[in-house]
Amino acid sequence: MKVTIAVLVIAGMLVTTTAPAVRAESEVPGQGQIGIAVNPNAAGTKVSGVVTIVADALGPSSDPSCASGVSGNFLAVMKLVKGNTINTFSAVGVGLCFGDIAAQAAMVSGLVTNVVVPTFFPNITGVCGTPTCWEVKSLLNVIPNVPASGSPPAISMDIVLAVHP
Repeated sequence: MKVTIAVLVIAGMLVTTTAPAVRAESEVPGQGQIGIAVNPNAAGTKVSGVVTIVADALGPSSDPSCASGVSGNFLAVMKLVKGNTINTFSAVGVGLCFGDIAAQAAMVSGLVTNVVVPTFFPNITGVCGTPTCWEVKSLLNVIPNVPASGSPPAISMDIVLAVHP
């Protein structure tokens, strides 16, 4: 799956930032260092902007298959631009296991496939998923938010999608 945006990023970053810590700029992973498939040569119409993922209401998981033992709600918000058109999109994953990368990936990929692409490209018929229809061309400025007491952990990044219907 080409876009595991929130998935690997938030799980990896949040797991490493659950204890209060201060990160040096050089310690924040860059493009290609966080396990997200990025194709810098992806052709197609560019859709770019910022994606922010927030994990909220984290607590003990009642699901014995949840390896991390922690689950909660994940919110992905994307503010994207295509030409002169700006749109904001969001998706919520309720009760996701903190370490369930596949479920988090499905939430974000589903948002792009089922909402972002049809909104910006209304003439596309049928489901237009990755990698046949869209890919991540660039993923930069990955910034984890180490939460203060009581604040939910979050991560933001600049993203460029290449849509090729």
